[in-house]
Amino acid sequence: MCEQRSEIDPIVVHICEDIMGIIVLLGVVALIAYTACRILIFQVPQPVYQVEQPAGMKRAIAAYKEKQHREEEMLAEVMATLRAGRAKLAEEYGRRACTSGDLKHGHQNWFKDQWQEYCNLVRAKHGDSLTQSALNRLGLSAWR
Repeated sequence: MCEQRSEIDPIVVHICEDIMGIIVLLGVVALIAYTACRILIFQVPQPVYQVEQPAGMKRAIAAYKEKQHREEEMLAEVMATLRAGRAKLAEEYGRRACTSGDLKHGHQNWFKDQWQEYCNLVRAKHGDSLTQSALNRLGLSAWR
């Protein structure tokens, strides 16, 4: 039997070698592009700095917060004082209104005068600014 040997045309071999060269070249270019992208998007971890506040600043902030806390406590105390005083005056006014028939003459202004006097006492004890703030928060008037 005869063996048939097929020979590959040298042009086909040359074309295949060129194609293989192009594939290898594209692989190298792709590898370089991939490496370049990885390098470009790589982020160097930045150090984290802990900034300490100076001790003086910490004390100043603490003192300010303490002052605010004291002012809020004092304001709450003044508001409680005003509420209690107004309740007592209203109770007394009610008692006077029930026992006295001449509410139209004189008793109408009694509550206003007593409240104004009470507010002046609170103002003398706690100061004008604090008393006015408490009255404003309560939605009341001192009838000056």
